[in-house]
Order: sequence, then C-alpha cells, then structure tokens
Amino acid sequence: MAHMDMHVHSVVSPDGEISSHGLAELCRQEGVTLAALTDHNAVSGVPEFSWRGAQLGVRVIPSIELDCMLDGLQLHILGYGIDIANEAIQAIEKSARKTLQAVSEQQMDAVMRQGILFDRSAVLRKLGMASSPPK
Repeated sequence: MAHMDMHVHSVVSPDGEISSHGLAELCRQEGVTLAALTDHNAVSGVPEFSWRGAQLGVRVIPSIELDCMLDGLQLHILGYGIDIANEAIQAIEKSARKTLQAVSEQQMDAVMRQGILFDRSAVLRKLGMASSPPK
C-alpha cells in the first residue's frame, strides 16, 4: 500500500527542521512513496528533494505553500504540480526571502537593545541569509 504526505517542509521554510535531501530520506524511511514539498513561499528545495526522492523511489510533486493576507486574515494556499522555474514563483521566493531577512534584522535589533548578545552572523547563516553589518 502506498503512503503519501502532501505537506512537508524542509529547512527552506522557517518552520522546517531538515534538509531537502534528508527529508527525502525520511520519507523513504517512513514508507512515504509520494510527497509534496510545500515550503513557505519557496521552491528552492524542490530540485534536491526531487533528485534524492527519485533515487529512493519517492515520487515528488513540486509544490509551494503561499502565505497570503485577505481582509486581515492570514491564509496559506497550497499549490501542487507547479513549474518551479516560473519567473513569478521565483519572484515570490526572492521577495519573501528579502522580507524575512528584514523582519529578522528588526527582531535581532530589538533583542540586542535588551542587552542580550549573540552572534548575529551565525543567526543569519542558520536562516540561509547573508550577513549584514551590525547596527
């Protein structure tokens, strides 16, 4: 009997905990034979997930989870079977990454103003973002 998971996140998503490569391996380990990588506002993990999934016998559906606002309500819209090379989708990922970095910078500034010291560059590297000059 085939098992599927149509909503998995890699470290490309802020709430993901495992690489795309490792996620494909986990799917195989758990008996998942069909999976959709639905990272938040991003498709950059799909190629690696698809490549490793193909090696392990896990069919992959290229997907995305779009974060949206409508009348003050936060929505998550899932898109399946998408073209990850589409320019509009690439632009969404670029814009979302820029926004996430700006918000992260503001949050780090607020923490540092409270006198809590940490390695700002290490945090940005963990988020997969370029380091910025200290403020």
